[in-house]
Amino acid sequence: MGAPRNVLIAGGYARQNAGDAALLRAIIQQVEEAFPGCVVQIAGMEDPKCHRDFGGIRNIGSMRRYVNDEHISPFRRAAHRALVLAVGMSWFVAPARWYRWPTSWLLPAEVSAELAAIERADLLVSLVVAGGYLQGAARPGLGLRVIYQLLPLMLAERLGTPVVCAPQSYGPFDSKLVTWMVGKTLRRARLVLAREDVSMAELNKLHLPNGVARRAVDSAFSLEPPQPVRADRQLWRASHGVRADDVVVGVTVRRCLPAPEQASFEAQLAAFVDRVHELYGHRVVIFPQATAADHGDDDRIASHAVAGLCRGPTKPIVLETGADYCGVASFIASLDYLVGNRFHSVIFALTAGVPSIALGYEHKTQGIMRDLALDGWGLPARGLSAAALFALFGKLEKHRSDYRAHLNHVIPGYVARGRAITGELARACQRGPAGADTENVVTASPLAFEEDCHMCRESVVA
Repeated sequence: MGAPRNVLIAGGYARQNAGDAALLRAIIQQVEEAFPGCVVQIAGMEDPKCHRDFGGIRNIGSMRRYVNDEHISPFRRAAHRALVLAVGMSWFVAPARWYRWPTSWLLPAEVSAELAAIERADLLVSLVVAGGYLQGAARPGLGLRVIYQLLPLMLAERLGTPVVCAPQSYGPFDSKLVTWMVGKTLRRARLVLAREDVSMAELNKLHLPNGVARRAVDSAFSLEPPQPVRADRQLWRASHGVRADDVVVGVTVRRCLPAPEQASFEAQLAAFVDRVHELYGHRVVIFPQATAADHGDDDRIASHAVAGLCRGPTKPIVLETGADYCGVASFIASLDYLVGNRFHSVIFALTAGVPSIALGYEHKTQGIMRDLALDGWGLPARGLSAAALFALFGKLEKHRSDYRAHLNHVIPGYVARGRAITGELARACQRGPAGADTENVVTASPLAFEEDCHMCRESVVA
């Protein structure tokens, strides 16, 4: 195929989540660099009536947004899901001509707009879902949700529109039906990029054609890190009573666990904050990365919960900002340290040279930290111990200069890998459909990627 002129980016996101917005901004940038002069549209999770564009790129809405609209009654939402599921499954098993009838008159305007965009597109780039995850039955409800996530890919493939999947995480797929559907859909894609080894292993279980599944890195690493503005830093510190020489420790926290475990996690994190405030000249600021209340993804709730559990005389500063990803990244760059439960806050910190501890809740955290030879600087959110976190923070302060030197060594290469995705997209559109030229494709295996990271591991911080 020739260079695509019309590209549709399909995936769930909301600009109120700085991490998701960064992923989207990065893939838009990579698509435009890979295919100069192309027209890009987004089929995202924001109502096109309220948000007609994202950074100048038209948003047409999506069938995923339609079936998850939180501004309508549960009954109507269930009806929407049943309609789209019934019609959508016909795309998976019926002839392609069924796309036009009966779907053309059954479906509402927003869903029809996405279908028409898929038909017109020369390439569909899938971000799948907010946060960059395609999972099966790891949590209740995900088994059905993954079907809605796959529908645009299914239809594109039936209509002959090439599909590539931007770097994201995959699995686990516990249900045999979901595993079969995911495998059948991804096997038809031109390119499926995994951002860590665990996901690559999950893709290998699906037996995709040679060269389709490839190792990559999180697209957010390809963005130019915003620089902290000194005047803003001084003004912010002064307005919150933070002295110029205080050590500022940023914390991001989200609701990521079942209720009893989440309560324990927040209590332990609050105890850690109290321990940090016992150190002379240290201040903790808890700030949100996501404020998407409509999607149940509002960090301000968890932030205030942690602050309310703190018992020390010095209370953490809790910000209510709804800043975009540039504002969040710029603020993080002004911190001395970060303890991040939101992994994209950790990415923003690492690319800005801010020593960080990652509190993981999904395998992307462990996988990406391991890629960077920073796997010793993370703890699982589930079963978190305040004592263990405080001990690791003490080690972080002790090895601050070594940590930053390590970042200076490994981050440039990782950023270069993020920017190399542009070339991957272009090459995927130059070759034929999946499996058509497998003898001429070199697969980027997890082992090869790990060997490339050998120099990173030699410089791991003691």
